[in-house]
Amino acid sequence: EASDQAHRLETLIATNGGLWLPGPTWLDLTHIREIRTVAVMLDDFGPAGVALDELRSSGVITAVARMYPRFAGKKLLMLQGNTYWENSVIAELPNWRTDFLTQMGFAIPDGIAPFGRGDDRAFIPLDQIGPVLDEADVLLWRTESDADISALIADPNIAALRATQEKRNVFTSNE
Repeated sequence: EASDQAHRLETLIATNGGLWLPGPTWLDLTHIREIRTVAVMLDDFGPAGVALDELRSSGVITAVARMYPRFAGKKLLMLQGNTYWENSVIAELPNWRTDFLTQMGFAIPDGIAPFGRGDDRAFIPLDQIGPVLDEADVLLWRTESDADISALIADPNIAALRATQEKRNVFTSNE
């Protein structure tokens, strides 16, 4: 899985010559010729793995905030990696699943609140996502496959988003 991620990064660099960082800041990587990765599974830290609370208490998350002060105040939305449910984008409202992001300095935009349904998620109809998702500096999509990413990018509503136009979508893998 790590080699797949490295290959995707290598392809992005080869295709685009760099990456967008929060800011938005362009990171010119045209001089990069080789990508190497070191993958560490959370299970490598012990049989029970490492819980998010343990990462917090160990100071890892606050260390990330100190290492990347440019995260401070940047608006980020964590989104489900597809639009299958009622033809909508599902965003995480501020909750325990987004706490680590806010502890790293990110902010969750308020525009998703009116779309909440009583749990920790906001269900935003695709035809209404523009003004809501465009509040964010970065969109973090919890995708599980390249097919998920392709489907999202192919949707005209998502393609029209500022984050898509400015290449500020981040896609996860199922790993």
